[in-house]
Amino acid sequence: MGFIRISPDGKGVVFVHDDFLKAVVERHCVVKINRATDVFYDNTSKMWKIKMLLRGYMHGVCLPEEFTTRQDAIDYEKAYLEDLIRTHKI
Repeated sequence: MGFIRISPDGKGVVFVHDDFLKAVVERHCVVKINRATDVFYDNTSKMWKIKMLLRGYMHGVCLPEEFTTRQDAIDYEKAYLEDLIRTHKI
């Protein structure tokens, strides 16, 4: 299970999308999903990259890490986003 952060007033919940967590949260409130990143294949470098889509946090910037497989990029993306949530950067 992933990391989840609930605001002090209980009205805001932030987590990396997971179908189980979404189902739990939906029982208690309306869920609004915002895409935080885009994992894409860069034909020039022949590597998978992660582009930040969060408004106000490195919006439009690609992370410097590159990956040979899509799954490696997705695994990194999840860990990276959970760290941002854990440290209150998003």
